[in-house]
Amino acid sequence: MNENKEQKKISSITSDLSLNEFKKIFKCMPNFYWAIIGRVSLRLLLVILIFSAIYQCSITETVIVYSIIVLIVALIYKIKINWLAQKTYEGYIKRGLIDIVATIDFYQNHLEKITKDTKVKIQYKQITQIVETEENIYILDSKNIININKKECDTKLIKFIKEMDTIHSKRENKKNKKESYKNLSKINHIKILLLLVFILTLFSIYGATITVNIATKNDIGFLSIKKMWLFWLWLPIPIISTILGFKYKDTEIKCKKNIIAGFVVSFLLFAFGFFTFLFPTITKDYKEINNYKDILKVELPKNGVLTQAHYDTMFDNDKTDFTITRATYNSSKNTQQLEKLINKSNYWEKFSNIKSELKVMFPTQLQNINKDNYFLIYNEDTNEYNTIPKSQGKYHIYVIIYITNERTLEINDFNYNFVK
Repeated sequence: MNENKEQKKISSITSDLSLNEFKKIFKCMPNFYWAIIGRVSLRLLLVILIFSAIYQCSITETVIVYSIIVLIVALIYKIKINWLAQKTYEGYIKRGLIDIVATIDFYQNHLEKITKDTKVKIQYKQITQIVETEENIYILDSKNIININKKECDTKLIKFIKEMDTIHSKRENKKNKKESYKNLSKINHIKILLLLVFILTLFSIYGATITVNIATKNDIGFLSIKKMWLFWLWLPIPIISTILGFKYKDTEIKCKKNIIAGFVVSFLLFAFGFFTFLFPTITKDYKEINNYKDILKVELPKNGVLTQAHYDTMFDNDKTDFTITRATYNSSKNTQQLEKLINKSNYWEKFSNIKSELKVMFPTQLQNINKDNYFLIYNEDTNEYNTIPKSQGKYHIYVIIYITNERTLEINDFNYNFVK
C-alpha cells in the first residue's frame, strides 16, 4: 500500500491566495522584501564592478557609489511596497509558485495542495516558515506559498498546523534523525561553499582591476594595456564557480547564480585580458620621437617612454595603414615646458576651439577627446596644418594630440582617402 492510503486525511480546506492576500503576506513577512533587495544588490554589485573596472575607479569611490545606489533602491522599494508585492505576485504566478485557488488536504506527515491542473505533496519537514496573523496562517516551503483562512479551520486544525514540525519530528526514529541532520549539515556546507565562491566570483572583476592598477601604477595611458593580461590570473575563480554550479544543478541546492556569474565574469576577465594582444605595442628608443620634431613645431622633453603600434585599419574605412606612436612622460616636470610651448604655438589648438569641418579628419577613436587637450593636423602631401584638403584624393595625414592629464603625446599617422 502506498503512503497516501496508509494515512488518514485529517482535514481539507480551500486556500485562496489573491493579490490582496499576497500583499498582506508580503507586508507581514519582511524576508520577501529583504530577499528581493539581496538579489538586486548582487546584480548592482556586478554592474558597479564592471563599470569600476572599465573606468578604473578607486575602492572608496566604488563602495560609496554602490552603497548610495543600494540605499536609494531599498528606499524606493519600501515606499512602493504594494507595487513590489504586485510584481512579485505576478512573477510567482508565471513561474507556477502560486495558485490563486487550491484545495489543501492535511495528513499526519504531509499536506497536499490540489488545483485544477496540479497536485503537489509537501512533507512537513520541508516547510520553512509558518506565520500566523489575526485572520490567516501562512505556510511556506522553498517553492510554495499557502494561505490558510482561520475562519475555515476549527480549533483542532489550527493547533495541528502550528505543531506540524513537532508532529513530524516525533514520528522520526533516532536513526533517521541522525541521517537527516548529517545530510542537512552536508547540504549547508555546500550552500556556504557555493555562496562564498559566488561572492568571490563577483569580486574577482574588481580584484583583477586592483591587480592591474598595482602593476601599472607607474604607467600612464596606453602603456597600461600591455599588462591587461593580468586579468587572466583571476579566471580560476569564476571557472570554479561554473564547475560547482553544474555539479550541483540537479540537486535541491540553487546553483543557477553560480553558473550565470561564472560564465559572465569569465567572459569579462578573458575579454579585458585579451586587450594586451588586441592592441599590441612595441617599445621604441625614445630618441626616435625626433623623427617628428619638424612636424610638431615644439621642443620635446629629453626623457620619456615611446611605444608604437601598427594597424591596417581601425574604425574608419577611409583611413588606413595606421602607425600610432605614443610618447609618455611620468613626471609633470618633464611636461610643464612642453605644455607652455604648445599653448603658445600657432600650430596647436585646443579641442574646445576645433572647427566643425576638421572633425572629419579625426579617426573615430579620437572623436571624444577632452576639450582641455590639444591637437594638430598635418597634411604631408600639401604641407598644410589644420586644414581640409582642397580636392579629393589620397593623403598622408598626421593627427597629433597632447593629452594633458595623462602627459601623453599621441601621433596618429595614416593614409586618408578624402572624398567631398
